[in-house]
Amino acid sequence: MDANEAAGGDASAPSPMEMVLHGAAGCMAIDIGVILRHHMGKVTKLEIEADGERAETEPKYYKHITMNIIIDGDITANRPASSRLSKDKYCSAVIHSLQMST
Repeated sequence: MDANEAAGGDASAPSPMEMVLHGAAGCMAIDIGVILRHHMGKVTKLEIEADGERAETEPKYYKHITMNIIIDGDITANRPASSRLSKDKYCSAVIHSLQMST
């Protein structure tokens, strides 16, 4: 990991906050892959694009995280519900560990 230039780093690696997004996307990707395998779906592509909106003042936590989940393969139309299961129930590594009050 590295900090951005404004914080004294050279941005040569992901920042800790970028790693939070990577962790959330990775957790969901694993959950979705496992759920789809259990339902015999043949996934040829599973990609997650994650973006977060951070608070403007310290601590600059994520106020909102958006994930675009791209799934290709031989799966039924209702299988994308696996992303809701991951987000709402299974992904404890990051998403449920970062509950915030507003």
